[in-house]
Amino acid sequence: MSENNRLKVIKFPMKLLFNRYYFKTKFIKDNEAIKVTLIDYPKGNFKEHCAKMILSTWRENPNYKLSKNKVNKIFIDLLMGKTLPNSMESLVFTFLLEGLTHVEISHLLRHRSMFSIHALCSGDRDLRDDDIMIPSSILKSEFANEYKQLSLDCKNLYCKMIDSKNISLMDARYILNRNHLYYYYVSMNLKDIIYYINQRKCSAVQPYTDNLIAKGIYDNVIKIIPELKKVLSLKCDKSCHFVRSDISKNTRLYLPDKTHDKLFEYNKKNFIYNKRRHEMGIPKGVQDES
Repeated sequence: MSENNRLKVIKFPMKLLFNRYYFKTKFIKDNEAIKVTLIDYPKGNFKEHCAKMILSTWRENPNYKLSKNKVNKIFIDLLMGKTLPNSMESLVFTFLLEGLTHVEISHLLRHRSMFSIHALCSGDRDLRDDDIMIPSSILKSEFANEYKQLSLDCKNLYCKMIDSKNISLMDARYILNRNHLYYYYVSMNLKDIIYYINQRKCSAVQPYTDNLIAKGIYDNVIKIIPELKKVLSLKCDKSCHFVRSDISKNTRLYLPDKTHDKLFEYNKKNFIYNKRRHEMGIPKGVQDES
């Protein structure tokens, strides 16, 4: 088809900010940036449905009634791993995760069990007003001002390039740091939620921001399924991947914190830092001490 300038001019879905000779930037601390909102979750008789799925191996006809006590017993068995976990895959939760940088996003994408992800785009959207995360440890350090200035310098060059209209929005974004904040819509089922929380809650090896996301998901899910508190905690125990794994094949950054110190023997020389995580300015984490 050929050029036809008589066609109606459409309105772009994004704001075009070319030649606006300033940009807005808020530096937001990690624990103030991360926000988890539950926007959809299982409703109705989902526990009964799970119970009937479990019993389907033996029931010739699906049209039967189960007592409330029977349903609750089977559902608890399901959460405790006493039955096949398949029916938990039918229990889908959707979260709005706000305040994520590309670091947290890359960790989310490693969990391929998240079967639906929708994101704030960086391709054809002007990023000059994006907020920026600053980790608590850096904010309290002598490097805070330099961290902020370098982030702003990168934004400044980004604006120069896109305002020239000689560099595409898609190419100019490569100058920006990984600390810009985005939001994601994420859907996952209960089985995978439990796996995600058990991995990312760990204060020994997981980043603090991942701890915050795991806690936000946990806090929201137990509102819908309070029974989950009987089998899932934010506190690590002997089943913790960090504790069970081969020391030669696991990241060993900080000396074990109070929780992990009780779970295994270790040599201080096998850690990169001769300090506990919180001694490096990182908050202690979100593990349940109850």
